[in-house]
Amino acid sequence: TSVGTVPVAYDTTTGELVLDGGKTVRFEADAQAQLQQPGPQADAVVLATSTSLQKVNLSSGAVTEVDSSAKGAPANPVRMAGCVYAAWAGAPGRVVRSCDNAQLEVQQVDRGGELLRPAFRVNHALILLNDQANGRAFDLDIRTSVDDWQDVKADVKQEETDKNKQVEAA
Repeated sequence: TSVGTVPVAYDTTTGELVLDGGKTVRFEADAQAQLQQPGPQADAVVLATSTSLQKVNLSSGAVTEVDSSAKGAPANPVRMAGCVYAAWAGAPGRVVRSCDNAQLEVQQVDRGGELLRPAFRVNHALILLNDQANGRAFDLDIRTSVDDWQDVKADVKQEETDKNKQVEAA
């Protein structure tokens, strides 16, 4: 993956995280572990394992545990607008958000909360959690299922219109 322009790699068989310049940080080997999706410049990379969420400082290699209550196959975490989002499969699944190093916020997905194969989908400033096993999607901003894509497209189109009006007025 990359954090801004900084490349980072994780070997699931050895548990070795390789930072830019060859510095390595060792974790317990975890075949399900996932590095964050490529994201904006930051001082740390995020690694979700089957049991935790970790931040690793890109310069020093110092590890900070963000969440230790996970159990299940993780999605690739996402960093967006100062927040880190992570999710794990399970019944119930676990979804967390940590913004600007604030206290971890656990988010519930509706409809029983089961997640089979979670994956984050990011488009511009929008983030959804998609369950790849059944197609269900959850809007993490409004914390609800997205059943009608026509409603979502209409909301996005209205937001774009409002932003354009603000730019024109400026």
